[in-house]
Amino acid sequence: RQFAMSVLSLTAEAIPSLCNLVDPPAAGYSPVLQVLMVKKIKRDDDGLLYRLVLSDGTFYCDGALNSKLYHLVEEGVLDNFCYVQDGQCNAVEVHKTVVLVIIDLVVLQNVGVRWGTPSRFSPAIDSQERKRKSSEPLLIVRNHFYIRNTEDDSNEDNDSPTCDGCNGKPCDWIKYGPDIITFVEELCDVEELKLTNKNKRFLSYSGYSAWKHGYLGRNNRVKVPHCVETGIQSNYTEEDGTYVGFRSSTED
Repeated sequence: RQFAMSVLSLTAEAIPSLCNLVDPPAAGYSPVLQVLMVKKIKRDDDGLLYRLVLSDGTFYCDGALNSKLYHLVEEGVLDNFCYVQDGQCNAVEVHKTVVLVIIDLVVLQNVGVRWGTPSRFSPAIDSQERKRKSSEPLLIVRNHFYIRNTEDDSNEDNDSPTCDGCNGKPCDWIKYGPDIITFVEELCDVEELKLTNKNKRFLSYSGYSAWKHGYLGRNNRVKVPHCVETGIQSNYTEEDGTYVGFRSSTED
C-alpha cells in the first residue's frame, strides 16, 4: 500500500522502543520510521533477503523484510529515504545487537533525503536476558502463527479432494506448509541461527499447531496429521531416517 502525505513526522524514540527485548511496546504501536537503506542480500541457497536500515531521526538500527513484502522493493514502492509506518515487527537478537524483522508496513512517502543525523542504537543485552532469549525462536514462531490463526477466515475448497491425513479440503500441508517453512527459514537467516533439522522440524510443528488450533493452553498438545508431518520431514530430513514421533506432555 502507498499513501502520499504532505507533512510527515518521525516517531520520537521509536527505535529504542521497538528494540526493547525486555519491555516491548504494546500491541497497536505503529511508529513512523525512515528507511535509510534497502539492500538485497543473496543467500547460499540462491534465495534472497532484503536488509534495511531504519531510523527514527535520532537512532537507527538494522532490519529485514518479511518475504511477503519483497514486492514493495521490486515494484519500486519501497526505496531509500521512504517514510513508512510500521504495522508489525519482531525484534530479534543477532550478535549482541537487535534486528527488527518487518512483517507489515505501509509506505507513506519518499522524501528523497535522510532526516536528521541519527546514530546507531546499541541496546544493552545482559547475560540473563541473553539466556532468556535463547528460547526466542520458538516464541516468535508461535506468536506469529497465533496471529495468523486469529486472521484466518479461509473456507474449504469444495473442488479439492479430501485429504486422508487431515480430512482437509485442501490438505493442511498445502494450505499451511509453504508459509510455515518460509517463515522458519527467514527467521534462521535473520537471526543467523545454526539450527539442526530436528530444531527446524520442532519449530515447524509448533507453527502448524499455533496456526491451525490457536492457543491450546499449557501442556496441551494435538497430534500433527500425517500429511503435515511428512511434509515437514521432507524439508528437514535426517540422514538415518529416524524421527521422533508425537509425544504427549506426560512423556517429556
